Amino acid sequence: MTAASDSAKPHTSVPQHSAVRNEDTLKAAAAKFRAMYFTEDLDAGIHESQALATQFPDATDIRAWLVLMLGRNNHSEDALKEADALNTAYPDDPWSAFALAGALNYAGGRDEEALTASERALHAWPHHPDMLWMRAETLRHHGHKADAIAFVDAHRHRVANPAELLVTKATTMYEVAGGRGGQPPDAETMAAISAVFAEARAADPSNPIAHVRPGIYYQWQGSPEAYAFLKRAVELAPYSTSIRRHYWWEIWKQRDKEATAKLEDMEQSMAALVRERGQYPGVLMAVWIGYEQQGLTDKQHTISERILRDFPASPEAEWMLVEQYRAVVGKEDPAKLHGTPKEAEYRRQLRAFLARPHHRQMTLLGDAYRSLFSSLKDDATTTPEDLLTVVQGMARYEGINPHVAFAQGAITLAERTPYFREAERIARDGIVEGTKKIDEQRDVYKTYKTQEEYDRSFNWMTAFMDDALGWVFFKEGRLADAERELTQAYQRNVQNRDNLYHLGQLYEAMGREERAEHYYLEGLAVQMPGPNPNEGALQKLYTTRDGNLSGIEQAKAKDREKRKAQVFQSRLPMPEAVLPFELKRLDGTRVTLVDLKEKVVVINYWGIWCGWCVEEMPEFQQLHERYQHDPGVVVLTINNDRNPETVPPWMTQQGYTFPVLLDDGYAGRVNVHAFPTTWFLDRHGRIAFKKEGWTKELLEEFSWRIDVLKTDE
Repeated sequence: MTAASDSAKPHTSVPQHSAVRNEDTLKAAAAKFRAMYFTEDLDAGIHESQALATQFPDATDIRAWLVLMLGRNNHSEDALKEADALNTAYPDDPWSAFALAGALNYAGGRDEEALTASERALHAWPHHPDMLWMRAETLRHHGHKADAIAFVDAHRHRVANPAELLVTKATTMYEVAGGRGGQPPDAETMAAISAVFAEARAADPSNPIAHVRPGIYYQWQGSPEAYAFLKRAVELAPYSTSIRRHYWWEIWKQRDKEATAKLEDMEQSMAALVRERGQYPGVLMAVWIGYEQQGLTDKQHTISERILRDFPASPEAEWMLVEQYRAVVGKEDPAKLHGTPKEAEYRRQLRAFLARPHHRQMTLLGDAYRSLFSSLKDDATTTPEDLLTVVQGMARYEGINPHVAFAQGAITLAERTPYFREAERIARDGIVEGTKKIDEQRDVYKTYKTQEEYDRSFNWMTAFMDDALGWVFFKEGRLADAERELTQAYQRNVQNRDNLYHLGQLYEAMGREERAEHYYLEGLAVQMPGPNPNEGALQKLYTTRDGNLSGIEQAKAKDREKRKAQVFQSRLPMPEAVLPFELKRLDGTRVTLVDLKEKVVVINYWGIWCGWCVEEMPEFQQLHERYQHDPGVVVLTINNDRNPETVPPWMTQQGYTFPVLLDDGYAGRVNVHAFPTTWFLDRHGRIAFKKEGWTKELLEEFSWRIDVLKTDE
């Protein structure tokens, strides 16, 4: 790959550092770091460029490539901090503007500032390949994708090596066509995108990104073309951990290769990476993840111990400690381990993590507080002071789940401690933080396509906070204030089961039993995991008032009929054709769609990695048992785990016997991105019903769909 020429650099007045400098050496170093960025040799590149940038802070080009490597290596906050410092010290230097635009491309947000920075850099060096590339990338990242494509077309002939510009164009075309999060591009569009990537490879055959990007896109679509692209990308960028992770995944997905051969290929690749870059904890972390995907726990442990021993203050060491305390409970609910040695060890490790003198990643600190909160909140032996400390730490650092950190934290303080003022403050802070979270999803991550989608998420989030504040007031005895906040929460989200229970409790306390019963009945119909508090409240109300529980049975029967009508209404008005498949069972035999001809077929997409999938598996097993001897019905699943070798022992451990087919990328090809998703095929092999997400009454509701399809002519 050709390094960008610096001959067009305008004169800038910069202070000279006291260290002995050699301009040719620094120029060569900047070219080296540029190459390390584009080959994603990031761990070594960051380490080496940081050392040189510290020695020569006026080497703005070196610092700029450091910023980009930090951003690309998921250290966006550090990248932005360095870019801001660079712009403060050297506001007129084009490399400062280049660095700021690059940092904001990775951090998101500050759209206008990013666009202005890239424009400043390009204005200073209108013919510089890197400034042209940065302008195209910034247009792409900040909502101007059509402009990015047009910009590349207008400027690609102005540079000797347009490979990076062409990669940006092809990447933008893929995103415009739907990209990973939406419908995959159609064959004609994908062919056009592939042609641009081919142009980039023709311009620079050594460009790894021109190989890895199409490889990843083909991987997402389940295409076998991915392997060759990713293999070549690894050869061109041997020290890129992200490229290798995609390559390792693709090795596991090869259909015609034995597991032992796959394992040997992966282990050789990992060993080579450790030999060359094992002195960097980020590289060891990537290998640890690779071993995790293979289920090689002994080798995982060896890498983990090496990271903790050799790099105890690194972010990777923090991750190892987090994985250690998570491994104590595995997939078990920590709240169900009360009084066990496992719970004691789990809490010990959490408290030790919290007590570390320094924390590099605040989100992991917040995760530890949230995990400890989940373990303590229902434990009657927990002191109010301990709960307060944990809830305050969770609210301060968690940052990902404000409806848990603020809403559940405030509710628990109100129920378990005398700290009402603190609980009220946390609930009010939650309104602010929850709004910031939704706005960030809109402004930075572009999550919402319409104002309606934004409003729905905003109401969902703020309803939790209004409900928490109302419950704090209720526990204080401030019933009028409680009614105001709880009612507002209900108006925002009528499906919040806990809010419906809280409203029922409020109106019972106010002597308005009919009103309380109304909200309890609404709450009884809301499907969520775990015990429904509205059922217990209704039992108590009916027993006291009527002397029997017939009211609950009537309510359940009414809810059942309502759900049944909703299930039948969800039938697709026009059945969808299904892309044919041929997939392996766990025993190696193959199943094709043709084999299922003239049968009603249930296909559940799942993975062990998917918590909601695992949650509904006991009832899915019951569904399998109900229909396994019915010649007109087939119940099967397509498993999406990266390492299929982990599936058979997991099935045996759980006692599950339902059929499992192994996904070879088929889920991606048919645009299944939500897990679990279940298809119900009619006798013509078409999708008649489609259910996305977890289902509480799975056996009942799935059986309704099957039985109506069985009776169809």
